[in-house]
Formats: sequence, C-alpha cells, structure tokens
Amino acid sequence: MAKTTEILPETIEHMRAQLPAEVARLDVETGHDSEGEHAAWVWIVMRAEAPEEAWAWENRERMRDKVRQMVKDLDLFEWVYVRFRGEDEDPTPPVW
Repeated sequence: MAKTTEILPETIEHMRAQLPAEVARLDVETGHDSEGEHAAWVWIVMRAEAPEEAWAWENRERMRDKVRQMVKDLDLFEWVYVRFRGEDEDPTPPVW
C-alpha cells in the first residue's frame, strides 16, 4: 500500500482536533484494498499517558465512528479502515 497525500495534513489535524485529548495523532495511508477499491487506513494513535477508560470499547467505537464519518465526508474513498494503537507501539502498519 503506497502512501499518498490525498488527505492533506491540515485536514488530518482538523479531524484529530475533533477527537478527545487522549488522541496524540492520526496516521493515515491511502491506496487500494484487497478488492481493488480505493481505501483509507486510519490509525488512531492514543497518547502513552491516556487513562485506561480512554481505551474502553464504547470510547473506541465512538472515535472509530467519528473518524470513519469524517473521512467518508471527504468523498474520496470507498472504504475506511480504522484501527487503534498506543503512541509507544511500533508504527509499522500490519500487513493486511
């Protein structure tokens, strides 16, 4: 999956600013998924000091839904895949 600049850094920062303070950043890659559809992969990177409740399923679902909708509103991608990781985790995306 090749990195592209289809989502501008300012747009990514604007999206991050709409999430809780426990979110350090959004890492975004775009490309084609295994079905050949234009897709975006978004990793919500949580701050190392984020409290445990920030990782609660309900909170992650709320953030996932918000990010998915914000990316879909850009009308650039067929699919939006959203994952979570901690700030101290390996930033190398998994092989899908």
